[in-house]
Amino acid sequence: MDRVKIKEKAKEIIKNNKWNIWKPVLVIALISFLIVFVCTFILNLFGMKQELASGIASSIGSLIILPTTVGMCMYVLNLARGKKFSLDNLKDYYPYFFKIFIIDLLVAIFVMLWSILFIIPGIIAALAYSMVFFIAAEEKELSAMETISKSKEMMNGYKMDYFVFQLSFIGWIILVPFTLGILSIWLMPYMTVAEALFYDELKKKNK
Repeated sequence: MDRVKIKEKAKEIIKNNKWNIWKPVLVIALISFLIVFVCTFILNLFGMKQELASGIASSIGSLIILPTTVGMCMYVLNLARGKKFSLDNLKDYYPYFFKIFIIDLLVAIFVMLWSILFIIPGIIAALAYSMVFFIAAEEKELSAMETISKSKEMMNGYKMDYFVFQLSFIGWIILVPFTLGILSIWLMPYMTVAEALFYDELKKKNK
């Protein structure tokens, strides 16, 4: 896997698309904030303590916006491929809410179970399941277990490539606090598009 080529292509794509990447991220963040705010307010009305109410509201918010994670994957894939992309992608996957929830739950359980054995198996499991949301975005007809199995198959032989690919951004990530977060304006779109391009290259390798 040529990660240098992938990252160079990602840089080219985001030159005129930084706002197009940030736009759905900010929309999701705003929706999440509103859900958490409303849920916290309602729970407080019923006399629930603030800390508990905030925790429950955050969990509810994360659950409600879960399909937008898959929608974001499709949005970025379309952008990276030079196809038509729209904020409508964020809501396209709500009909598949239950399947996406099951995928997310099973991945969390599998990674946790492998992590119980030791930290390294847990990391390997996380790498194996890393493509599930991209696959869910493109192949809606697959079941939750089929989606997870396909991610494992696709990542077979490429887990170390993906690990090194992710690790290659660590220098930029470390610099973000030193720029008071300003660097993230460029870094977040860069990493997001690079991730989508890695997935596309992985698909080609698996044909």
